[in-house]
Amino acid sequence: MEYNFTFQMGPRGGVKVALGEGLALDVGLNLPLLASYEGLPLAADLGLLVGAGPFYLSPRLHGLAFRTTDSRYRSFGFLLYQLNLGYQAEPFLIEIGGLGGIEGALLVNFSAGLRF
Repeated sequence: MEYNFTFQMGPRGGVKVALGEGLALDVGLNLPLLASYEGLPLAADLGLLVGAGPFYLSPRLHGLAFRTTDSRYRSFGFLLYQLNLGYQAEPFLIEIGGLGGIEGALLVNFSAGLRF
């Protein structure tokens, strides 16, 4: 089991549990502080990590819910899907992928990290 903490659009805490050789479940909770909202925003995610050697594939589902100051939306809640391809060479990690689910839009994401 591994615990992790990152800062994305706000602080995110997560737990990663190995399910078998090259397979892990990752669950996280994020408080997206950079969004325009009223009240407490919340984003939860659930993903799998499927690896072979230093490479891994990570399908993930995100759920977001918050109230917004935008007059078009009062209560905001939706699901996003994400698929990342990653490369891990201790202590570094690089990911590229896509995030979609809002009105057919697809966002390409790139991230890099350092494990310590």
